[in-house]
Amino acid sequence: MKIRTRFLLVGVWLVFTVSLAAWWLIFGLQQSDRLQQIMSATGTSEQTSQVFRQHKMIAWEGSILLVSLMVGGGALFYLVVQTHQQSERLKEFFATFSHDLKTSLTSLRLQAEALQEDFRDQSSPLINRLLGDTVRLQVQLENSLFLADANERKLFIEKLELVRLLEPVRNHWPEAKVEVQGNGYVFVDSRAFESVLKNLVHNSLSHGEAKSVKISINSGSNGRVEIRVADDGSGFRGDFAKLGQLFLRHAAKSGSGVGLYLVKNLVRDMGGEIEFSNAESGFVASLNMPGEMA
Repeated sequence: MKIRTRFLLVGVWLVFTVSLAAWWLIFGLQQSDRLQQIMSATGTSEQTSQVFRQHKMIAWEGSILLVSLMVGGGALFYLVVQTHQQSERLKEFFATFSHDLKTSLTSLRLQAEALQEDFRDQSSPLINRLLGDTVRLQVQLENSLFLADANERKLFIEKLELVRLLEPVRNHWPEAKVEVQGNGYVFVDSRAFESVLKNLVHNSLSHGEAKSVKISINSGSNGRVEIRVADDGSGFRGDFAKLGQLFLRHAAKSGSGVGLYLVKNLVRDMGGEIEFSNAESGFVASLNMPGEMA
């Protein structure tokens, strides 16, 4: 929730409760004054004295209630400011930490790729595993950044060529076969859509244990582009309606669900739609995005 929304909610609550308490105090004092006038004219001195004590009690209790509400509202404003400042400090720390971590991971991946190139003639499972783990950490770090910035995330929508967007994704997994068929343009945020594609390919290779991924680009209706990401893995065995829910594990070896959760939300925020299904030979993600064919 944004800081302005929080301040607005606290302000509305404070105005409503203080206005209600003030109305109750004024109304109670007016009724007490009328009763005091009636008792002064018709009642005994003891009854008049009792009404006067009640009048003072209403004035004191109403004043204390008003002061308590205003102090409570001020405390809420203070807590909102403190929470916002603490959140900003955490974001600054997380941004700095993630930047340093991304730099280290990039350096580690380059060294792993260099080792893999040096031992190209010799099969080295350890180097392949190191490279795969580095790529997995990079994807998870990018997901964490998107998830942490979910409430204040702003997308810059522009017209981009799909082949150019897919090239970094193919280079991310050089050991896997990522085939691209067709080309087109989509109106998306570059970083967000690249994260969508990386998560879909990562899901196929890591969780579906696929060896190859085929990305088909076809013309849709009403200024849309259909993007089909299909793999030759084991597919999905579970409830597709729950696929993409955050931190929901469908099986013992399932991931945290952050990747597909972000995929669904980022695609929706960019004006697209996505559906998951199983094919004869694996898992399929069908994206419907604003765009046009090349």
